Amino acid sequence: MHSPTILLLLSAVIGLSYGTIYWSQKHMDAVQTQVNLALHAYRTENYGLLYDLIEHGKGIDRYMKTHPNQIYRITVEEALEVNGGTIKSKVGIMIDLNEGSLHYDALLDLAPSKTSPTGYIISQGVICQGPCGVRTGNVGFFN
Repeated sequence: MHSPTILLLLSAVIGLSYGTIYWSQKHMDAVQTQVNLALHAYRTENYGLLYDLIEHGKGIDRYMKTHPNQIYRITVEEALEVNGGTIKSKVGIMIDLNEGSLHYDALLDLAPSKTSPTGYIISQGVICQGPCGVRTGNVGFFN
């Protein structure tokens, strides 16, 4: 191969890798905004906003009701877009217990929504019962 051909291929690979990182960060930012706003709505008892951000009566809604004021931080660890706009993500959740704090991982799905101020609604959430990621599937349930 000649030098110009190698340089062209190298430029294409580098360009695609930067594009992948950009899109991944874009989706991570969307999930982080969603969970921050949902936690704020829950803490301030703004249930109209909360149910624009999460599905009413689903697992995540029940989990928040049975663990009031225990969730104090959610950090997005990975996110990617699948199936026409749905975002799958892995998040780290810190909860405050009387004995101290506890960290666990969870998977969240965000579906496009025309009524949500963010453009998404958290449509599904599962707690990981072991190692998990957005590509490995759901491995637990919000109780």
